Amino acid sequence: MQYSVPFRSLVPLEIDNILVVSRSAGYSSLAAGSARIIPTGMAAAEAGGAAAAQSIEADMNFRELSKNEDAIEQLRTTLADQGAKVEHFDIDYPYEGEWFDGAVQYLMDYGLAFGGYDNDLQVDKPQGALGFLKTLGTGLVHTDDRLNEQYGDKLAEITAGVTSAEEMLTREAAGTYLVEAFSDETVSDAPWDQAFELGLMDETIHSRVDSERELTRAEGYYLLYSVLVNLNEALE
Repeated sequence: MQYSVPFRSLVPLEIDNILVVSRSAGYSSLAAGSARIIPTGMAAAEAGGAAAAQSIEADMNFRELSKNEDAIEQLRTTLADQGAKVEHFDIDYPYEGEWFDGAVQYLMDYGLAFGGYDNDLQVDKPQGALGFLKTLGTGLVHTDDRLNEQYGDKLAEITAGVTSAEEMLTREAAGTYLVEAFSDETVSDAPWDQAFELGLMDETIHSRVDSERELTRAEGYYLLYSVLVNLNEALE
């Protein structure tokens, strides 16, 4: 397995003038397993040292540097001259072009989807109800804590009602959970359609699951993405 380490993954989201070059940097779940080893940390530390010198010389903080293409190219040149492996490469991504790819990328950015060492999201397997609800609850915190303040308690109450990890998420159960958690309406006889009408999901997932059945994990990922995006947009 091969992957690159973008400089921006070493830059904290909110704190300036510091780099995180250890296993606590912003690695995806796929990279985290091997990013914790010493050689990766040494390479990241070398890049951090070079970036520190460059930032002082250019009077540019690390966040500014990470967003400046010319500055990053200069950093790459410095590291290449020192013998670091910074050449560009392309590797196939297993979900590239799939209808749910954008949703997976969004969830990974917020630490809500994990492929493990094999980068296998098991997209064709059934989606568990408990896993869906727990991930949704985490998503409220990770995307905007105001959502957790507004909906977290109600969602936790709903999650507590699912006592078996073997219970799979069906279309109408998903709609019921969403209506109960994120609206003041009484659940109708068609909760999936009701959740869509309330703006809790987009047309892509609503039309794709067009009959009562268990959702796949791919559909679960997309539904999580759609709900979180719509809730966050409603905050603005």
